[in-house]
Amino acid sequence: MRKGILALAVFVAAACCAQGQLLYRIDGNGLKAPSYIVGTYHLAPATFADSIPGLRAALGAVEQVYGEVDMQSAMSAEGMEKAQKAQMLPEEVTLSSLLSAEQMDRLNAVMREVGEEPGKVLEVFQKGYRVKDKIIRYAMVKVAVEE
Repeated sequence: MRKGILALAVFVAAACCAQGQLLYRIDGNGLKAPSYIVGTYHLAPATFADSIPGLRAALGAVEQVYGEVDMQSAMSAEGMEKAQKAQMLPEEVTLSSLLSAEQMDRLNAVMREVGEEPGKVLEVFQKGYRVKDKIIRYAMVKVAVEE
């Protein structure tokens, strides 16, 4: 009986202390800037970030962000569909509606180059993937355009 009560007390104490501790800050020991670790989230909705106090500030204060991918669920048909939807803009939204004219000019300067064969792919930045007739990820390429 005592062991049961002790086990319950330890469990309750652990649960109280762990309440939502999903964002961990790592600093000291000669680090020039702090690092952060976020508890597992996989393909959570964007609102997940709002549920963790301090996460948006931490993301804004760092130079790089790394994520975890559960490959088993990511390679399932449902996982691939979720990933594709998370990477794509809604149909009614275009880059030109999100970027300023100056930003679009800079983007086009990188993604297009005057060439002899308009439409020819000059450079592949990111390979695209297709499974049967379904596009999993579009390629990012630089194409030749007429002068």
